[in-house]
Amino acid sequence: MCMHPSRAISEEPPDLMEGHPLDGTDSRGPAPESREIPADSIELIKQIGEGMTSEVWRGRLRGEVVAIKKLRGNAAGMSLSMIQAAQRELRILANVQHPHIMKFIGLVVEEEEDSVRWVLEYCYGDSLFHLLHNKWNINLCLAQRFKMLIDTASAQDYLHNMDPPIIHRDLKSLNLMLAQPVEDEFTVPDVKLADFGYARIEERAMTQAVGTKHWMAPEVLTGTEYTTKADVFSFAMVIFEAAFRHVPFERLKPHQVAQRIVQGVRPDNDRHIDLSSTPPRLLELIRACWQQNPDDRPDFVEIHERLIELASQAADEIF
Repeated sequence: MCMHPSRAISEEPPDLMEGHPLDGTDSRGPAPESREIPADSIELIKQIGEGMTSEVWRGRLRGEVVAIKKLRGNAAGMSLSMIQAAQRELRILANVQHPHIMKFIGLVVEEEEDSVRWVLEYCYGDSLFHLLHNKWNINLCLAQRFKMLIDTASAQDYLHNMDPPIIHRDLKSLNLMLAQPVEDEFTVPDVKLADFGYARIEERAMTQAVGTKHWMAPEVLTGTEYTTKADVFSFAMVIFEAAFRHVPFERLKPHQVAQRIVQGVRPDNDRHIDLSSTPPRLLELIRACWQQNPDDRPDFVEIHERLIELASQAADEIF
């Protein structure tokens, strides 16, 4: 999970549930406090992931397998940025309900240890990144690839049409989880959008550069104002991954990637990638989504509709 600390603070840190644009009366769902889970109800089984500031565990809640995310250390030792990221992620997860967004189950507050954990639905299939780039033995069919993209576009469309809109800011295949393992070309994938540590409420144009450079929009890299269209650019890179099973600019270091993107270079210029292996209209959609000017990119309403249409056409051609 990607949350980066900034400066340490010596004063008493604010409550994790305070100071966020979404308050507990939001009509989209209850605040995290109303779903507090007793600490003795959960069992940690195995650590399955970690970031700079957090760990993710497979665990059980009253017999059900769940994912449990916990910050490293206690609240007193958390930096301001860690607190803010935790606030954002908790509030957003607690207030969104969509079949392709990882479900927030509840919050575990351990007062004695001064720590907070949140409990999420468990995804058995690992990340889309792992499937696309580490599971070459699985020959994904076109229908599966379209399903994964449609699921993601549906989740992003939902977020962008909230009031106010939510920008994920770190959309990439590593943050797209699979509810169940994809074991062959007949498995129907079920994608869950995860990791809202960078997500922000779009109440004004933003300038802070966050995310991962291989998927990052040029306006984010340059620190200029950006909006929901930054997620559209990132999604273009996800489509590229699903279509070609290559990481965008996979041969370049992050700073080189940033230079190329700002200059208007895109990964379809890579001579090692066979562009003829994907439907031409899907390639057109990729190029529309990664336009240099954000205003020239489609929104997720249009993207979702176009993907459904392309998937239907591809099915007709196959069958």
